[in-house]
Amino acid sequence: MSGIPARVIKLGGSLLEWSEWVAAFRRWLAQQPAMPSVLVVGGGKLADTIRQWDRLHHLEANDAHWLAIGAMSLTAQLARRLLPEAEWTDDWSRAVELAADPKRSLLIFDAMNFLRSVESIAAGEPLPHGWEVTSDSVAARIAGLLRCRELVMLKSNLPASGATTLDRIAEEHYVDRRFPQFAAPMAEIRLVNLRDDEFAEVGISRVAGCVERSADAPGQHPD
Repeated sequence: MSGIPARVIKLGGSLLEWSEWVAAFRRWLAQQPAMPSVLVVGGGKLADTIRQWDRLHHLEANDAHWLAIGAMSLTAQLARRLLPEAEWTDDWSRAVELAADPKRSLLIFDAMNFLRSVESIAAGEPLPHGWEVTSDSVAARIAGLLRCRELVMLKSNLPASGATTLDRIAEEHYVDRRFPQFAAPMAEIRLVNLRDDEFAEVGISRVAGCVERSADAPGQHPD
């Protein structure tokens, strides 16, 4: 899959707890090759709270799923206010249009409506409803359906040094369990530590299991 010259960027929810993330994100984005970028924001502590509610109240899997998606919708609204230079949409057809427009730069995408009305009937296997899927797989699914050239995961750390494949980073809980499945069609996957001054990065090329490390800054916790 070569893809269109566009990227999906997943912003890890843990970064929302860092006051410098907006400035760091702008600086990182300015260093990237120019192409339309679709930003998907993780649920962060809001999603963690829903996990805790689930443990306490034994929610139905479908209910927990949609509460977690609602958390992503709120964090997308936060990003919308902190990044006023970006366009925002919750309309899938608009996201498709903008991702294909080389004149566009940054789009914040609230995936709630897409996940409710489009994703389950779109091409390919739909996302399951359960904790094995997080915003990681949501971003990968969006990138696949948009046929983007690359998927960039902005997180608070990099995988442990032994993680060299999609399966391994899932096993180590750096990404969710289903991420290898939904990220597999991507031409290029990049994992970036946004908290690192030099934006240390791991690139997974053609999901063939070969990872090249551009800097040595392994992390300890999933994002």
